[in-house]
Amino acid sequence: MYSMVKHGEKWRTWKGSLKACTYDSSLTIDQIVAQKTEKDNRVNPTQFKKLVTHWFTPEYQSMCDLRRKSRAKMEEPHVSGTKSFARLAHEEALKNGVYPTRGQIYVKTRTRKNGNIVNEKVAQVMTSLEAIASDSSNTQGSNTLGSVDDFSNDDYSKVKGPAKRGYIRCVGRMPTVKEKMPGNTSTVPRNSNSINQRVSSESHHNDGNHFYKLLSFLCSYIYSLFVLSVILFIF
Repeated sequence: MYSMVKHGEKWRTWKGSLKACTYDSSLTIDQIVAQKTEKDNRVNPTQFKKLVTHWFTPEYQSMCDLRRKSRAKMEEPHVSGTKSFARLAHEEALKNGVYPTRGQIYVKTRTRKNGNIVNEKVAQVMTSLEAIASDSSNTQGSNTLGSVDDFSNDDYSKVKGPAKRGYIRCVGRMPTVKEKMPGNTSTVPRNSNSINQRVSSESHHNDGNHFYKLLSFLCSYIYSLFVLSVILFIF
């Protein structure tokens, strides 16, 4: 299941990168296809033409407009790019020896490489998070490996409130266990085991990519030999 989800994500990312570097409304479909396929042999002309044709449909254009307006309304956008929060948390844990809190992940993902904060609202949230972190009465601190994470009472929830609709922000995609909290019906993880499993899967995913590439190559090679043997047998 995890591999299927990751393959789907990578496929969407690949199509998005193609659109970002090739789409031009002033060009025709054939012009876009020709420009890209002549320079990049990874792109299949027939498949790419179908994709570009889809980009020019009224339905797709309307969907893009809606998504563009929705993104413009985001008040606290992250600047971590395509790297998942789970991977980021795992890297921070390896570097510091402890898992970062959700508040620390929030700060990390809303701070640009040059040190600038994305906007004023995010800056206000960060100020509140820093106040909680510096409060001597706050015992949450960083999450030690394998410790229980109480997402209903951590630094982030104290600033932003409880989770809504079962989505745990600043954690990443992960399995959750439904637990009804007092005055709240949010879905929260029972402990950090699911997070550890998630980031462990993320950290080993790159190794898995090499295996799949090798397996794909071997399958293609064997198939080519089979086709060649059939042709030789016929003729």
